[in-house]
Amino acid sequence: MSEFTADRAGLLTCQDPKVAATALMKLAGVPQKYFDRIRIDEFINQVKEFEDYDYDTLDKVAKYLSIMWQDHPWTVMRASELFKWVESGGYEEVINNYDEKTA
Repeated sequence: MSEFTADRAGLLTCQDPKVAATALMKLAGVPQKYFDRIRIDEFINQVKEFEDYDYDTLDKVAKYLSIMWQDHPWTVMRASELFKWVESGGYEEVINNYDEKTA
């Protein structure tokens, strides 16, 4: 999905996973008056719980049916995919390749 690519581009721009996750929370609809109260660590915990929801086939089917007719993936799913990319080493690989080419 193009949103995942956009999220990765955002992370490459800001180079801080917590800042990227904060941007996703804002996109999710957190009112501006609450921006100073954002608890990014709690959101990251929610992302981890979301990842654990793929525990069995029934969970996967329930998740799929919940998003099937949506125009955009859930914000927590977007954050989950972004953190998976970071944890897989993909983010670091892109950064390192860029550093090598510009050195």
